Amino acid sequence: MKENKVAFILIPILLIAAIAVYFTMKVPDEVETASSCYSQATAAVQSQKWEDAKKQLNQCKLKYQGDGKFDFQLGNVARMQNQMDQALTYYLSALGTSPQLIEAYNNAAAIKMLQNKLDDAMSIIEDGLKQKPDYKDLNFKKGQLLYLKQQYTQVVPLLEPLVGDPEYFEAYRFLGLSQYKLGQKPQALNSLAEYLQKASPTTQGLQEIERIVAELKSP
Repeated sequence: MKENKVAFILIPILLIAAIAVYFTMKVPDEVETASSCYSQATAAVQSQKWEDAKKQLNQCKLKYQGDGKFDFQLGNVARMQNQMDQALTYYLSALGTSPQLIEAYNNAAAIKMLQNKLDDAMSIIEDGLKQKPDYKDLNFKKGQLLYLKQQYTQVVPLLEPLVGDPEYFEAYRFLGLSQYKLGQKPQALNSLAEYLQKASPTTQGLQEIERIVAELKSP
């Protein structure tokens, strides 16, 4: 029952994290011949002039075919307008043209996580990590999904390199809980205690972590 309770608490946290942290607006490296067109279009994106941005991006896309970064930015515009299915279509189209666009894997995986299509998300993550094995956002997502699949032995080495990065302090939660499930009590206590120090008092699921820490501290 305790394991089911923890999983129940963590699933909405996983989905919230997909929105709050792991979408990226990073700009892929520019292709020199399309740089002027792309710069103008992305300026409209950054100014949140969505209709102007879509018009310019579609014009660039027609002019510079074979470059996925225009679809990537169209996906960002659709996402900012809460059109998640359309955003996903654009991200996947970007990857079909330019499979090196690591940020498109990240955003597509985040949408699949929001849709609770976790196997699809994992497949996209794995494809992205083939392009860039050390990409932190994708490794963190993978660690969360592996935890939900109860593959704890894989979670620990995947998340240990991330916990020192303030942007990924939530890694302490999934690392500590995996160590707890594996019976690694001293390590779990260290990880979860560190998590409690860094987490906001209003963080969802905090009471369950506090309960586990109290258990680990008891003789």
